[in-house]
Amino acid sequence: MAGGSSHLAPANSAGPLRSWQWEESRRQGSGEVDGGGRVEVTVLADQVVRVRFNGSGRFHENASWPLASDPGAIWPAAQTQVRETEACFGIHTPQLAVIVGKSPLRLSFYDSRGGLLSQDDPAWGMAADGRRVELWRRRLEGEAFLGLGEKTGPLNRDGRSWTNWCTDVWPHLPDTDPMYQAIPFLLGWRPGRVWGLYWHNTFRSYFLLDDSGGPGRWGVAAEGGDLDYFFFAGSELSDVLRLYTDLTGRMPLPPAWALGYQQSAWSYTPQRRAEEIVEEFQHRRIPLGALYLDIDYMDGFRVFTWGKDFPDPQRLAQKVHAAGGRLVTILDPGVKVEPPEEAAELAEDGGGRQGGKACDPAAAGPAAVAYEVYTEGVAEDHFVHAADGSLATGVVWPGEAAFPDFVRPQTREFWARWVQRFVQVGVDGIWNDMNEPSVMQEGKAGTLPLTAKHGPDEAGRSYAHAEVHNAYALLMAQATQKGLLQAHPDRRPFILTRAGFAGIQRYAAVWTGDNHAWWEHLAMAVPMLLGLGLSGVPFVGTDIGGFMGNCNGELLARWTQFGVFSPLCRNHRATGTRDQEPWAFGPQVEAIARAYIRLRRRLFPYLYSLFWEAAQTGAPVLRPLLWHAPGPESIAAAGNREAFLGPALLVAPVTQPAADTWPIWFPAGRWVHAFDGQVYQGPSEQIVPAPLEQMPLFVRAGSVLPLSPWESAPDAGGPAADGAGGECRLAAWFWQPQDLQSREAAQGLVWYRDAGEGFAYREGAYCLIRAIPGCSSNGLTLQVLAEPGSHGGAFLPGQWRLSLEAVPRRPAAVYVDGQLAREIPAAAFRPPANAAADGDDGPVWGMEEGGPGPLAEPLAAEGLLPASGKSPRVWVRWASAGRRSWEIRWEWA
Repeated sequence: MAGGSSHLAPANSAGPLRSWQWEESRRQGSGEVDGGGRVEVTVLADQVVRVRFNGSGRFHENASWPLASDPGAIWPAAQTQVRETEACFGIHTPQLAVIVGKSPLRLSFYDSRGGLLSQDDPAWGMAADGRRVELWRRRLEGEAFLGLGEKTGPLNRDGRSWTNWCTDVWPHLPDTDPMYQAIPFLLGWRPGRVWGLYWHNTFRSYFLLDDSGGPGRWGVAAEGGDLDYFFFAGSELSDVLRLYTDLTGRMPLPPAWALGYQQSAWSYTPQRRAEEIVEEFQHRRIPLGALYLDIDYMDGFRVFTWGKDFPDPQRLAQKVHAAGGRLVTILDPGVKVEPPEEAAELAEDGGGRQGGKACDPAAAGPAAVAYEVYTEGVAEDHFVHAADGSLATGVVWPGEAAFPDFVRPQTREFWARWVQRFVQVGVDGIWNDMNEPSVMQEGKAGTLPLTAKHGPDEAGRSYAHAEVHNAYALLMAQATQKGLLQAHPDRRPFILTRAGFAGIQRYAAVWTGDNHAWWEHLAMAVPMLLGLGLSGVPFVGTDIGGFMGNCNGELLARWTQFGVFSPLCRNHRATGTRDQEPWAFGPQVEAIARAYIRLRRRLFPYLYSLFWEAAQTGAPVLRPLLWHAPGPESIAAAGNREAFLGPALLVAPVTQPAADTWPIWFPAGRWVHAFDGQVYQGPSEQIVPAPLEQMPLFVRAGSVLPLSPWESAPDAGGPAADGAGGECRLAAWFWQPQDLQSREAAQGLVWYRDAGEGFAYREGAYCLIRAIPGCSSNGLTLQVLAEPGSHGGAFLPGQWRLSLEAVPRRPAAVYVDGQLAREIPAAAFRPPANAAADGDDGPVWGMEEGGPGPLAEPLAAEGLLPASGKSPRVWVRWASAGRRSWEIRWEWA
């Protein structure tokens, strides 16, 4: 049994209801249970119910840090009807029915059609003994279990017992559990019926999806607190993710630069080495979005300091900025225990800190030797205490360290002040690590004593570490975000975190921790990132190439190919391992890496729009097959090796060495190979070519994609760097009527544009462009509608260029808003210098018989694909001329 203790049920299961009362004003039913227990069932929305149970009759009030706001204030009031029979109470909304069985107390959830979603196990149900709480559910036929955040193994979590306890673990293997993140959110899926269960309890908890509770049931348990969960009902995964992220919050729109390719290593030191890395990216024409500094930039691993090897961090930041990138530095929570008298002894021995004071590299010399972060933290009581009131410490990188008590609002302010001071030299983002929190114990990772004391919080309540541990990284990220905003109120903060709990998406991106340069870890990355996305965390990635162990050229090429389609794209390695920058393995791998990093740049407008969607709805950026193609095949083997990047792209990374073909499951519809134009018909499984330079990548026929020039590096201007009033590039993959039958094609493209930085978009400084394909009597149409925000046409393109890909033949005529477009030779059409003049005279179009498609161009430029191809296309260009809607029509002879 996970956790080393036996089950409570059935001996402590809830018995019969002794009383029941419904309060319509609160839409809450509550009652007493035989033995002194108490239950509450609160309808928060038509599809959301909260259930609480305690064996003692008095609720513990579980910590609310994971919640974005008061659950009672999130949704419109539900419409409820309550009915009673001899056996049960029924609570009905337009979308959901909750049946509360009287004897014994058991809950069942049904959808609006009367279909069973989920129900308590008849024999076990809910149980509590004052120390442990459990919920046992009946297992339904054909039910798949998804979510639970960062977990190893397949996307379907069924068949295993899972622990939620933030853990610094290495190495992680296919059966390792727990991991760094602890997100107690489970999704249940059957065709047409989806539910979610958020276990609102920060103590160590377990999802028992194996047979540990016996056949026919599954369970959830926690080692403290109340039985407290939110139940969400829906017909699709998107319904439930929207509701769950209503509750726990959504990822804020990140700065555009954070979507670029990011380079890291433990460590780029001294400073000159870091500067050389930046120069290499410029010399080799590889776009660099961010450079990371690991722990060796600090003085003796003291947080908020710069060591002697980094004499001028401001110059380094300026160099990174000049290259189009941003600077990100690591911060750990462990603050070196260094009383002033010890610091003075170090100074006398010649071991004084470079810069003397934290954050102040200009004040060199041993005159001011006190480590202010520690002395201020002690003086203001900002550190966690042991049960006996002494300072709770543990060994981490600087040696003995104290840990900020982020439960206290004053401590979050303390940390934010230091972040604010620290980033003034030009640091753009913060990387939170070792924040489980991790403590080094005899060669393995531990944490603070579970009896350590935190608080008081805003309400005057104190906590043991057993309740705070899982939420520690969440609270640290909150404090870090506040510091970045205080330093630069006009900039969007970027934080990367290793550990986290439900709600971490409000503050930070997540990477999957200390992986290895193993093919198995590349394969594990697919379901791991998909599981995080299904748990409300869309901004996720892995260490490209693997953190531990020595990568090789083939593995780096394949991992980079997948990494550029991951929401977070970062290459990182450990000290003592082989270099794995894009150029580290010779010209072939460098060319592959450069081409795919540039391909990510080409797809930037599409990717950025997916991030905007995630910020609006909670939808993942990288999505499981089940998201757009629900069915048993999408949960089977293909569901663990393929993914959708938004609705248009099917991504299938090669995760085995020496493979030159790869099996692909194609969902229903036509799929166009992004590089060679080959068309595949689904639903079917086929073997496709996969030479080293080509990761299988397919475009859904019926799709329209917005594209950027791939030739240039990412710019801080983000989407607007393509030109407010400049040229808008669209590419469409459709020409058969059946291509437009999918829901995704009918919805069309939603392209979001803003400045890529700052918060003016919240006040309407953006433009939303929709492109919806259709058919006419003898051809194709594309409706383009621009919806500027309140700032008018600030982000409305002045010129439009649209390519219709993989057309079967030359059109007889092309019209833009009923105006016949003039045909010009392709050679005259393509150069930008001629384009503006042509567009001023009205719409023009041209035909290309072959050549690399728009997604293949970066690869063709590197010699990885032939310059000619099988993708004839029609190009159309027209000027905006102050208008905001257009219809483009292609007519065939």
